[in-house]
Amino acid sequence: MSDGLTALPWLSEILWLSLTLIAYVIALKINRFFGGRVYLHAILLSSVLVLAMLMIFAHDIGSYAQQVGLLTWLLGPATCALAIPVFRNLRLIYQAGFKVIGVILLGGLLGPAITWLILYLFTSPHWLQLSVLTKSITTPLAIDTTRLIGGNPSVAAGIVIVTGLMGVLVSRPLFKLLNIHNSSAKGLSLGTSSHAIGTAHAISLGEKAAAFATVGLCINGIATAAMLPLILSVLSSAIGT
Repeated sequence: MSDGLTALPWLSEILWLSLTLIAYVIALKINRFFGGRVYLHAILLSSVLVLAMLMIFAHDIGSYAQQVGLLTWLLGPATCALAIPVFRNLRLIYQAGFKVIGVILLGGLLGPAITWLILYLFTSPHWLQLSVLTKSITTPLAIDTTRLIGGNPSVAAGIVIVTGLMGVLVSRPLFKLLNIHNSSAKGLSLGTSSHAIGTAHAISLGEKAAAFATVGLCINGIATAAMLPLILSVLSSAIGT
């Protein structure tokens, strides 16, 4: 199939973009049919469907990533739409003040640091250790930041998706176990630890949860993208000397 479309790259791009969108629509309908079960998340199901199609047609995943690059780019503008619940709940966010920023920065630091430590103790490849450091920020930021620090952007993108899905999967039982009922706290934790996927799930919990999730997503993403390359550069220079 791929060989037959070599002469028409634009046609291949349209085909895989269409198949990806169709896979997501099917996954969304399955998720809604079963009552929105978290373990049947549309992103998880659509990823499985796309992987199955790639295997059936023996299509290279690297080529696929380039052909659906438009979808990756659209993540940026789509994130801007999340400003609406933030604006509507601006007063509550302002009242929370610097406590919110502190929680976000702490959460954004601990998650990647613990994951990195586990990989370091198991002597995992250095590029993999670097690639997990962006696991809790949204995909466009993770790809660019990982490239800057010397990790593997493709692997980082996959880790970001897995992180988001796992965060959503464990959030409900974890909130129940810890007796957390405050929608602001739920949203903040989802946005900080599970980026855009967690924020999308927070929308289903209410507008207040969506607003705080968006704040967590944005602040953690910006802080990580801005500070991580600088911190690693300083550490590298210190170790080198």
